Amino acid sequence: MSIQDLLIKYKDDKFDNKQEILFNINHLIDDNLLCYIRLKIPDIIIQELEEFSTERKQFKKTWENVCRTLNVKQKKIILLDIDSLNLIDNKAKAEDYQICINICERLTKLGYHVRGADKLIGCMRCNKVILTESMYNFCKENKLEIKLSKIYNPYCKECLRI
Repeated sequence: MSIQDLLIKYKDDKFDNKQEILFNINHLIDDNLLCYIRLKIPDIIIQELEEFSTERKQFKKTWENVCRTLNVKQKKIILLDIDSLNLIDNKAKAEDYQICINICERLTKLGYHVRGADKLIGCMRCNKVILTESMYNFCKENKLEIKLSKIYNPYCKECLRI
């Protein structure tokens, strides 16, 4: 699905009970919140993962710092169909996407690491978080200061050694 299709799919006007959804997003916690999100917006949570691969140490460190700042315990890595970075990158009007923005903010405040499924994915063998191929290519093309292998592989470094 294209980003434009996702922007249409998750726009607030697609939901009849926006205020109720926002209230519950901001008052439920952890598993209750995740269950509620799956019930009301079934396709938005793509994957829940436990940890980053060792080659993504900088992501783990950033997540630890955010949780320390917020004084919360680290929980899971949640990959969403669309995240707030997708909205910003595509200059979407924040007032049209309050549900998505609140999901991202609330989960982050509770200790979850939230990213778009277009950026991160689970290793094909162990399910530790690695970059998607498109994110790998973006990092490589833009010469971002991030450690990358010479070619993309859907496996983490540890699983490639097995």
